[in-house]
Amino acid sequence: MPESNVFTAVQTESDDPAWFEVERSIIGPAGGRVVVRRAASTEERVALLRDAQAVLVGGAQITSAVLDQLPGLELIIRYGVGLDSLDVPAATAHGVVVAHYPDFCQPEVANHAMMLLLAVARKLIPHDRAIRAGQYRAPGMPVVPSITGETLGVVALGAIGRQVAQRARAFGMHVLAYDPYLDAAAFAEAGVERAATFEELLARADHVTVHTPLTPETHHMFNREAFA
Repeated sequence: MPESNVFTAVQTESDDPAWFEVERSIIGPAGGRVVVRRAASTEERVALLRDAQAVLVGGAQITSAVLDQLPGLELIIRYGVGLDSLDVPAATAHGVVVAHYPDFCQPEVANHAMMLLLAVARKLIPHDRAIRAGQYRAPGMPVVPSITGETLGVVALGAIGRQVAQRARAFGMHVLAYDPYLDAAAFAEAGVERAATFEELLARADHVTVHTPLTPETHHMFNREAFA
């Protein structure tokens, strides 16, 4: 590991430094360095972070037990919106600042959501298996309906939810969204219909896409009753 007197930011979920040129272009000129090494276990992650002042987190779990072993850590930066993989109260107790980059990969996440929607709606996997088996259509496969004119339910109309709604509308879908934290103007600006309740969205939507962060409020939001 680098000498402790050099500010060091470590990413422990990749083994390809080329993905972190932007980080290097910012931290390097300030006299610091970025170390990229994949940790296969929590123990390896702790060892890699032992002399680090900052950790760049994708989905790694940074728990109180991990923080107890990293007295020199000063900063945790999370790529994305959610902080559920981080023990924020423990970080605060250890004097570690937690930051995140909520704009990270928003278009890519929205594109991926639409890819999954199309794959499910168009029965991509069964058709792929049928073609590989030399069949034009899987046995018993009904005619696949068009998503045009169907209703997409968007749970949480944040930045990614709005981008998914925009893409769905381009496919001719009607978009119904539920977000208790937004006023009517936000739904109108996004060009979507507002669902008064979560239950209304579930009852009316042909497809549902979920873009909430994991919080105590949203944990098990999609429970047995929601799928009933």
